[in-house]
Amino acid sequence: MRFFCTIFTYLSLFSVSLVNGQTIKEAKIECTVDREYWEVCESGEGECQPLKIERNSKQDNVLLTMPCGGTLTTVHLTKVGQEEPIMSLNISHEDCPPTFDLTGLEDGQYGAYMLACGLGGPIKLILITKSE
Repeated sequence: MRFFCTIFTYLSLFSVSLVNGQTIKEAKIECTVDREYWEVCESGEGECQPLKIERNSKQDNVLLTMPCGGTLTTVHLTKVGQEEPIMSLNISHEDCPPTFDLTGLEDGQYGAYMLACGLGGPIKLILITKSE
């Protein structure tokens, strides 16, 4: 079972900021949740720890890619303590994998809930910005 984030650091081509004479670098963080992890969370037959996504700043681009659940997949992202989803996807298998852009979201705990014919249930995420 795997969850991993790949971090790409790059200089913004659209705007390069200088702070105290130094160039600010933005990061692109691509996080992937694999099917095996989600199945463990769905079945309860194993440990389903919350997934931690760490970024340097809220301006870092953060993408969360989830496994396809079946012919049709619905995924909702909700901040813990709120009832209404802040993001939702309804996609067919041709449009997989489902991906949420987490850029700019507040730090905190979130839940992703999938409903599909081959996979489903909730997972927990923790979004953290490193303190400087």
